[in-house]
Amino acid sequence: MNTKKIFSIFLLFITNVIYCGGNTQFDVSGQTYYQLTYGQTSVDARLDFTYSDYNNDIDYSFLSATLDNSPYMMYQNEPAYRTFANLGVGTHTIVLKLNKGYNNGGPSYVFDEHTVTITVEAAPQPQLAPKISYFSQSPDPVYNGGTGTVYVHLSQGTGDITYSWYLSYTPSNMTASITPQGDHSQVQYYIPYNIRPTINFTCVVSNSLGTDVKSYQLNVAALYPYTW
Repeated sequence: MNTKKIFSIFLLFITNVIYCGGNTQFDVSGQTYYQLTYGQTSVDARLDFTYSDYNNDIDYSFLSATLDNSPYMMYQNEPAYRTFANLGVGTHTIVLKLNKGYNNGGPSYVFDEHTVTITVEAAPQPQLAPKISYFSQSPDPVYNGGTGTVYVHLSQGTGDITYSWYLSYTPSNMTASITPQGDHSQVQYYIPYNIRPTINFTCVVSNSLGTDVKSYQLNVAALYPYTW
């Protein structure tokens, strides 16, 4: 007779009886997926526990858990639920073990075990209408006959944003042109005498959520920078 094989079968039978607990059932339920809202950095995840235990010869029981491989709690008297606080973005693994034992000094053992994976996703970016904050230019000032660039800066705005540029005011006897290039526009002007003209831009920014419009006065020089 193969005593080694018989011993292995006997050991497997004992292990299954100890792990399954015979008349003990341990169930875990709860929400396992969370998506943060804008401005939120973590969530509290609650898991609920239910038990069916008809094994009256057990002296005591307790529930133990690990969160991401770190000990998290130990409960006496089999609690009905547990809240796992401040779970940040990522995947969190919770291992719950229902342990049973005797008061005669013998070791406790695991009757049942559950592994729960909780996923926390970052908040989606909010969709915002564009808002113009300020303008800047280069060079500063722009000289008569030279070329400059005006930039528009937004304080907010998401998605596909369109930019429209207009010369809203130019004096007579002056030639001026702009070349819109998205969030900036090139400008060139020429006036046949040494004065400091007033040149105003208007920029319109928009997306599917709204529109903002602001104007900017170009800083120009009164004199030519070159010898003509």
